[in-house]
Amino acid sequence: MALLRVGAAQVMARFNDFTGNLALIREFAEKAATAGVDVLLFAEDVLHGSTIAAAAVEQALPADAAEIRTIGDMARSSGVTLLVGFLERDGANRYNSHLIAHADGTLQVQRKLALNGRELASGLIPGAAERIPFTIKGKLCNIAICADWNNRAIEAEHDRHGCEVVFLPTAGSSTMAQTMRAAELESVEGITRYIEKMHTVGFPFAVVEYCLRKRRAVVACNSLGDNGYDLCQWGHCTITAPTGEVLGMIPGAPVVEHQRSQMVYADLP
Repeated sequence: MALLRVGAAQVMARFNDFTGNLALIREFAEKAATAGVDVLLFAEDVLHGSTIAAAAVEQALPADAAEIRTIGDMARSSGVTLLVGFLERDGANRYNSHLIAHADGTLQVQRKLALNGRELASGLIPGAAERIPFTIKGKLCNIAICADWNNRAIEAEHDRHGCEVVFLPTAGSSTMAQTMRAAELESVEGITRYIEKMHTVGFPFAVVEYCLRKRRAVVACNSLGDNGYDLCQWGHCTITAPTGEVLGMIPGAPVVEHQRSQMVYADLP
């Protein structure tokens, strides 16, 4: 069976900037195509600036919106399946969703089930537990959006379908006040704080354990940077094989000056 080349792109998306965020998605879709990547994961809600604030939920898009169709066109023109987080509007309902824009241009959506209190307060509602997997190069794949990772119903769906690769898009809740500046690293206290923060966005021990226990690959991507509204997130991408091997990683960046849009990719056997 052919190798599946998977990628994860952490990009510095901004709230209230669909044009800029689409440009970032296009940039990395093209980079992924050049690198021979088959499927590229972006973070949770990246199209909306990786925030679930009420103001962002008010800008939720239907699954056939022009912006969504544009991502489908990007997937078709690049030949790369693009997995892109967005806030979805379906009638009166609002969901935290992830778009699957297949390389042939067809579109599919998965909705987050395990919502937190802030998401519910912003007007989002849970999606269904049932998952519809998708296949790329013979590998059965699915998505677990952030807290869905620890949800028993979602995990049961992965098991039921015999899922081989789980894509895990996330968005943290770090703010600018919690994020360090490079000048702080000049003091012993600052170095200590930096090391403590890096322990939270470094080697993916929990993911490695999961991959070994389930014999399943995981591709994870967290949101990154100042979104211009309420959050400054630290990134962190990992690609872990069913063998427990970490095939690719972008460590998190809890220092503002260290944050930049970038991509990692690796081959899954």
